[in-house]
Amino acid sequence: RGQGAAPSRGDTLAAGGAGAAAGGRSRPKLAPHDTHLKNFAYAAALDAALATGDPVIVVTVLGELVARSGLRIALSGRDAATLEPLGAFCVRYITHPRYAGLLVDVANVLFDVYAPVLGRSMPIDELFAKLHAQVKREVSLSKQLASLLGALDLLMGASSSSIGDGGGGGG
Repeated sequence: RGQGAAPSRGDTLAAGGAGAAAGGRSRPKLAPHDTHLKNFAYAAALDAALATGDPVIVVTVLGELVARSGLRIALSGRDAATLEPLGAFCVRYITHPRYAGLLVDVANVLFDVYAPVLGRSMPIDELFAKLHAQVKREVSLSKQLASLLGALDLLMGASSSSIGDGGGGGG
């Protein structure tokens, strides 16, 4: 092989070479949620992501669960105490433009999974009531915004037609 050739299978790199990591570790330690995902412990991965408090991490894990068809598995079998952090996250971020699409899907799966126990557990009922109120508020705001945009379009159309009619009088 030539001097610049890549090592073939079975070759080892000398200590201090390009492949050696500091401290003898070959790769960085995975975050707890990544470790759980790697082991297919979907509920534990979601709980670990929620424990970080970082919405980017939580949404990334939720997206990965959707991609692995593991969202329903991760959401099933929770009691009120383990459902509350996820519910609070959904209530807080479901209106966030970056997260809304995914969190609406998560909320739909939550409803599918926990609809049979609605009316039997006060904490779960309260969680869904908060989520419902937040979505209802967002829908109302969207309708108001659409109405406002319609009015602005009407004004802009009237304004441009009066300018196009030669309202300036020059010619």
